[in-house]
Amino acid sequence: MKRKLAAILTVLLSIPLSFFLSISAFADPLQEVHTEEKRGTVNIAYREGAEGNDPVQGASFTLYKIAEFTMISKGSNTVGTRYQPILPGLVIREDSAERPAWEITGEQGESETTLSLEAQPALFLEAVQKAYRTEALGVPVSGTTDDQGNLIFQEVEPAAYLLAETQPAAHHYASVPCLISVPEMKRTISSGAAGWSYDISVSPKPIPSGKLEIQKKIAGNAAEKKAFHFMVTFENNDQTGEGHTSKADTEQTYYLDSSEIAYPYTNTNGQKGSVKSGDTLLISPDEAVTIEDIPAGTFYRVCEDEADKSGYVTTSSGDTGYILRKDVRKAEFLNTRDADRTSGQVQTGDRSPYIIPGTVLLIAAILARFYHKKKGGKI
Repeated sequence: MKRKLAAILTVLLSIPLSFFLSISAFADPLQEVHTEEKRGTVNIAYREGAEGNDPVQGASFTLYKIAEFTMISKGSNTVGTRYQPILPGLVIREDSAERPAWEITGEQGESETTLSLEAQPALFLEAVQKAYRTEALGVPVSGTTDDQGNLIFQEVEPAAYLLAETQPAAHHYASVPCLISVPEMKRTISSGAAGWSYDISVSPKPIPSGKLEIQKKIAGNAAEKKAFHFMVTFENNDQTGEGHTSKADTEQTYYLDSSEIAYPYTNTNGQKGSVKSGDTLLISPDEAVTIEDIPAGTFYRVCEDEADKSGYVTTSSGDTGYILRKDVRKAEFLNTRDADRTSGQVQTGDRSPYIIPGTVLLIAAILARFYHKKKGGKI
């Protein structure tokens, strides 16, 4: 009997351990072995409205691969994942208990700084796009949403990607970039068991936008036809609903820092440029500048440097307010300056303090004349 047991034990020990591991791998269908041949799909559903049923057509999205993806297995079980950055300066900090923090070293002004995907998504995207322009990282894949607001990327290789809206639809600002992983861990509703899924669904939040038009006019015989300076400032999106024109807008929160966004503009002559909050624009008389793609709900303020200076009397309308979705807000400025026709001197400032005393003297003179006539006197 002892000899039989010894023989059986010898046979068992001669079998490689990988044989038992391969058997256990087939025992759990939810666990898949990651191979280079396995590919996934990324399904984008881009919709807005109170119920989220209104499709946004014509928005272009791009998948930027930023890190390689591998699974860490222990036997038949996957116990973790590992990301290997492929972008220069990209760091993945896993000191967060909930999810790792993605940071990249990028330029901000004349210096380099650490940009966080969560806190500075727009600048993070700029750094990724710059890396794709300057490094040999290949060509990112892009596509455009159809009339149902859908877009499907197929045959996507396992990796971590930055999904960005690179060309917004009409009357929209680009949605906030997000990180996606192919595959991703999912838990089945029925059994609660977890497994890897290569079919990824994403629903970016659309951001409706509007425009701001700044108009300049002059009046008076002493007005000079020269350019005037206008400082434009933008503040974070109104998240209380004030300034919005539909229920759908009031239910959305955009998490955008308006101070970091450069908005495109076009002037009357067709010249183009971009403007950030705090920048100054030069606008000549009878011309206008139209700033586009401003997220709906953004508070704006326009200030003219020359207002009520150098003899001008300035009136304005619409110089502050909220940007409305699919609408053009107008800030209109009129500078009036006249010269005294007898002396040739420019009439400056507000002359209203002299109006009341002059009127009183005129009335007194008329009354005095009337009184003397009534008494038969002479003036």
